[in-house]
Amino acid sequence: MLTSPSPHHENHDSYGFRVDPTGLLMAVADGVSSHPDAKQASLAAVKSVMAYIGSDPAEMFWRSHKKVMALKGPSTTLVTAHVTERQIVFASLGDSNAYLYSERDASFRRVFPQSQTNQVFEWIGKWNFPEPAVV
Repeated sequence: MLTSPSPHHENHDSYGFRVDPTGLLMAVADGVSSHPDAKQASLAAVKSVMAYIGSDPAEMFWRSHKKVMALKGPSTTLVTAHVTERQIVFASLGDSNAYLYSERDASFRRVFPQSQTNQVFEWIGKWNFPEPAVV
């Protein structure tokens, strides 16, 4: 996973991954730097995602949101990807994005719609593979 920290602020990024029988779950959160506890918000979001057992991205995000709100102040963006043999399920909250990398032409492709960049939104989408992927 790659993150792009701001050269003007302390790094408030947190990330995690977990491999289990359902596949690979990855999460990246970027605490909103206008609050002094931004790092705690991103850590709480990622820890909540990593602790979630289930298959509903909306429920996973709701639990993560409750953990961050319990901090009473800081906030964070959150992007997750759950990779299984046949698909990737992406979910996002905030203005962070995810990109798919193509080895064929060494290019990156934006996962979330361009029109939603720099807006607060929730987006859940699936990418299906015609052949099993290597996890």
